[in-house]
Amino acid sequence: MRLAGKVAVVTGSARGIGRAIATRYAAEGACCVIADIDQAAAERTAGEIAARDGQGFALHFDVARQSAIDDMVEAVVARAGRIDILVNNAGIIAYEPLDALDLAGWQRVIAVNQTGVFLGMRAAWERSHLIDKCGGRL
Repeated sequence: MRLAGKVAVVTGSARGIGRAIATRYAAEGACCVIADIDQAAAERTAGEIAARDGQGFALHFDVARQSAIDDMVEAVVARAGRIDILVNNAGIIAYEPLDALDLAGWQRVIAVNQTGVFLGMRAAWERSHLIDKCGGRL
């Protein structure tokens, strides 16, 4: 129970690696927020955590949208009081060959994989008092 009493947000945690991280954190005592664009899958993962006597809840959001990230952080802080851990796991890949990938597709990859990490860290830093916990450094 190394994470007892901690609140952990794991983006892209409805399935795959993010799901494995969230379920492990919950097994270690954290309240895990299953933050994902796929609401139904996020609810299933949160239900699996609850079935194992873990704590957590699902939140629907798009990591590439600043307003969605801000709303997600506010919702977590309102419901759980704070964020102790933020795992920026959400990511996508473009499966099209380079000559078939359009600019909009490429920009979506960048928005999710890079900009989403920046926006998530900044929002959690500013709104969840991570600055106090990290001694003013990130």
